[in-house]
Amino acid sequence: ALSGMSECKNMLNDKDMAFKDLTDSNKIIEDLGIKNKSCFLCQLGFLYWGKNDYNAAIESYKQAITNATTGDNKILISNASSHLASVYSIIDNYGEALKYSELSLNTNKKIYRFDHHYIKYEEAQKNNILQKIEENNNNSKSKQFIKQKNK
Repeated sequence: ALSGMSECKNMLNDKDMAFKDLTDSNKIIEDLGIKNKSCFLCQLGFLYWGKNDYNAAIESYKQAITNATTGDNKILISNASSHLASVYSIIDNYGEALKYSELSLNTNKKIYRFDHHYIKYEEAQKNNILQKIEENNNNSKSKQFIKQKNK
């Protein structure tokens, strides 16, 4: 419940209370002796992403994927991977974005039918990343051509 409240407060742009609620939920997780914290870590990544702390978001999502993989929680693997792909796209690291987009897409294909909206979303995300990679390659080639022409 605290994790859900944290998400709501984050959406209401009350970042400090969102972090407090999430920290409180982590304390409960630890008190109960729960080892797999993939859901908590995914939510933490989301909060860091909202604060534009991309390095912390990346670290949280990677830990969430590791935890979810240990527990074979395909839904959390997919969610954390998809969010991680988005964060990497924001910081223009399209190689890593593509890697995690493909992980999310391939994981979703193990869960859902081929026509499920998650798969369609992940395919669109992957195509957007591939388009940005192509645009970056074209821009690099143009800059190299101009640089050689000016010599």
